[in-house]
Amino acid sequence: MASKTITLIGGTAVISQAIQDSLSETYGKENVIRYGGVDRNATAVAIAAVLGTTGKAVIANGEDGHYADALAVSSYAAYNGIPIFFAETVGLSAVTAQALTLFPPLHLFS
Repeated sequence: MASKTITLIGGTAVISQAIQDSLSETYGKENVIRYGGVDRNATAVAIAAVLGTTGKAVIANGEDGHYADALAVSSYAAYNGIPIFFAETVGLSAVTAQALTLFPPLHLFS
């Protein structure tokens, strides 16, 4: 591979620290970046914080096994610089609710 930067999306529960360490040894620690949190909600907020905002956000179903909404809107969101956050049947996580004070929602998917 001729990669200049390797970006890992997810915390160590998703992509192990051993994999990150191996990539860092091969490609250089400065070339391996991880955006992750304690769960998918915190990871989504971390990604949004790095990418910035257009003042809009998409809220998609974040329940386990229900990724179709987020996948369906992902290319639109990426093209337009709009972060994707997740909701669950019990509501929004605290980290998502806090992030939405910075990113007013554009769409609501369930």
